[in-house]
Amino acid sequence: MKRRSFLSLSLGLASLLQSKLTTALAKSQSSFKFFSSPNFVNVNGIKLAYYEKGEGVPVVFCHGFPELAFTWRHQIETLSINGYRAIAPDLRGYGLTQNPNNIEDYTVPKICNDLVGLLDHLDLDKAIFCGHDWGGFIVQSMAFLYPERCLGVINIGAPHAFRPGYADELPSELVPVIDKAAFNQFLQTPLISEELLNQYIEKFFTTFMRSKFFHASYLRSLPTSSAERKMDLTKILKKEALPGEPFLSNEELEFYIRTFQKSGFNGSINWYRAMELSWHELSEKGGTYEVEFPYLYLWPNEDPINQLGLNVNMESFIHKLESVELKDCGHFPSEENPEKLSAEILVWLQKNFP
Repeated sequence: MKRRSFLSLSLGLASLLQSKLTTALAKSQSSFKFFSSPNFVNVNGIKLAYYEKGEGVPVVFCHGFPELAFTWRHQIETLSINGYRAIAPDLRGYGLTQNPNNIEDYTVPKICNDLVGLLDHLDLDKAIFCGHDWGGFIVQSMAFLYPERCLGVINIGAPHAFRPGYADELPSELVPVIDKAAFNQFLQTPLISEELLNQYIEKFFTTFMRSKFFHASYLRSLPTSSAERKMDLTKILKKEALPGEPFLSNEELEFYIRTFQKSGFNGSINWYRAMELSWHELSEKGGTYEVEFPYLYLWPNEDPINQLGLNVNMESFIHKLESVELKDCGHFPSEENPEKLSAEILVWLQKNFP
């Protein structure tokens, strides 16, 4: 297993990347006009919104919760400047993409089928799939369900979930930073969870999209009984004082707020409610757990959702694995430290898909 950090890049390459990334970051921060003109395609029974920029090897970005195609704007700019074709859909239930009503419309195989339909629409046989959070699970599922459509995978956050019988099971976190089960259970509650989140859209983003608040080291400093560690959204969203500083500009924050005010959280919550159905459908698919194409695993070491680190035995069945620790990054690296994330993605792309 190869491990690198941002600072381990050679001075020459780091200098070149720094210049390119600074230019790309400035462009992506200066204007959101690119995100005002989405493309639309009817795939798999829904109308899907997607954005693309650049030419070359295609990279499809899959966002998590509560994110959007917009979340990848910095990476889209960086990759398009450096000779790659960046494609980012609003996944079903999010943003400008259709928001079906039924829970069974949000199973993981259906979402993967949306991506296959998008590739077909773009006349692409294969693409690299990059995902974070829920999007990370989607790209893992693409590797499982549709390996023939994958050039490579970039997984940000939780380690690969599909494992052969001979591989070690994922270790458990002895003292979890947050109560993930309680959070998932809350989102299973009909009406109550979407009513709360739809009522506190602005507060939700100003609370979670900030430095320190959703960092493992900060949360460990709080009692295990605290609302933050219990992920008690009812109490968290009513707090006045918040630690740290926002890492979104007012314009960026307004984009998230305005978009979710239009779409609501209903669709995104249904991803959680469909999880049991997803596992049932995935278990019926068969296929192989071995991964033969290049795979980059990026671990934000301050992400409270996953504190397992890099020692999760993925190299025994992912045969072209590279693992990288993103130091001092919390759960939203594409927003908190887009330059560092873009650098790691670009270095890996240039190495494996020049």
